[in-house]
Amino acid sequence: MSADCMRLMKLSVLALLCILLGVFIGWYFGYTRPIWKQYAVLRQELQKKSQRAPPNWEVEQAGQPSDTHPYGGFWKERAQDEFGLAIGPAGADSYYVSFCGPGGCFAKGEYRPITKLVGDPAYRILDSNNIEVNSKDGFTAFHRSAGRRNDLRPQR
Repeated sequence: MSADCMRLMKLSVLALLCILLGVFIGWYFGYTRPIWKQYAVLRQELQKKSQRAPPNWEVEQAGQPSDTHPYGGFWKERAQDEFGLAIGPAGADSYYVSFCGPGGCFAKGEYRPITKLVGDPAYRILDSNNIEVNSKDGFTAFHRSAGRRNDLRPQR
């Protein structure tokens, strides 16, 4: 091979390497940097969502029957469940209805709107220990319970 041919070959290889290096650098900064920025934004959003709301245990504790609010208390579909509805006073003749489970309770008025229970078409009062609550699947029966945990004695 002649010296000119060798020199042309070296320049061609060098030009090819420069082109490949430019393509790689362009790809790296053009595609991966925006993705990493987006991952950072997604990571922040997931952290915000994973921060738990306060457990609101006072909702369950405040749901007690009284002379003015006889339907206050904890209500379950089945006695063995460790979740149910906390019903408590929310004004002179109104009640809050909140779902409570092992992770805590909804805040008063968040799960279901504040209600008078009696006369509300979303609720049927069967007796002092049995009510029905209307949902998307129709009415569901709930029975008075001592509380969310099963190791408590029943009220009344």
